[in-house]
Amino acid sequence: MRTRLGVAATAVVALCAVLWAIGWMLPITHIARCETRIAQPPERLFTTITDYAAHPTWRDDLERVEVVDGTPGREVIREHGAGGVLEVRVEQVEAPRVLMTRVTDPEGAFGGTWTIELTPVQGATRVVITERGEIYSPLFRLASRTVFSVTSTMEAYEKALGRRYSQDAFVTCSTL
Repeated sequence: MRTRLGVAATAVVALCAVLWAIGWMLPITHIARCETRIAQPPERLFTTITDYAAHPTWRDDLERVEVVDGTPGREVIREHGAGGVLEVRVEQVEAPRVLMTRVTDPEGAFGGTWTIELTPVQGATRVVITERGEIYSPLFRLASRTVFSVTSTMEAYEKALGRRYSQDAFVTCSTL
């Protein structure tokens, strides 16, 4: 019995080591993009996107949002959701067309930026989110390529923004 447990424990440790090694070989950085069209003007969408405290009213993934620093164009926002707490800082604002935020948690499992671009097109607005992300944990890097997608949060965000305006947003995503 003791030998079987030893063999099982060794197999589990070996499997974890192999998974960690595979994740370690994957690149830390990635670029991903999601795009949709929403039948609202860029100005209205930009106002919705930058009203951070109101995000929980249209984003199902959030329980609450704190605006830690409300300095216009340099806001620091702390989002509380089922996945934990995420703090981001606004780095670039070109109202009503561009908003770039950066994850600020130096101890987090991931980091990087989101750039949201709003472009008017034929009575609607093209919404493009580009993520320039970093995944620090080798196991999390492996999971992001096998278990879930690095685009899932952006896709959910764009769909929620569409629902905010009673629209079923069709979202296309890609990794670059």
